Parts: sequence; C-alpha cells; structure tokens
Amino acid sequence: MFLFCRIFSYILNFEACGKSLEHKHLDFEKFLVLERSLKDSDNTEFKVGDFVTFKPGSIHFSSSVKGCLLLVFMRGINKLL
Repeated sequence: MFLFCRIFSYILNFEACGKSLEHKHLDFEKFLVLERSLKDSDNTEFKVGDFVTFKPGSIHFSSSVKGCLLLVFMRGINKLL
C-alpha cells in the first residue's frame, strides 16, 4: 500500500517588519533561511544558512524586522489560530 501526502515547496519573501499569523502545524514544515533573519514567537532567531524544522503540533508565529527570504518545504496545511 502506498500513502501519498501533499508536499509543497516555495520561496517565501518576508517584507521588512513582516509577520505571519499564529498557526498550528498539522504536519512537518522545514525551511532554509536564504537572506537576512527571521525571529520566532519564542524569540529564537534564525539566520542565513539555518535549516529549521517545525514538528506536527507546533504553534507559533514569525516576524522579520529587516525582511528575509526563505525556501520552505511543507507537508499538508497549517491551521490558523
């Protein structure tokens, strides 16, 4: 038996002072920081070259003062809170 899941990949460009909405990950999301930096809601700062994984059930939002560029790999969808 084969199980299929939707896997999306995309480039995400956060504008300066950009912020994502708070959301819950229903499956894995991974991203690579390509330019500048991103700060998570727990104040963790992700910098160029960081490869980040959010596990299913993770709840957070992110922001970037100077803007940033991410390469995102996501399974399924996230639930907005």
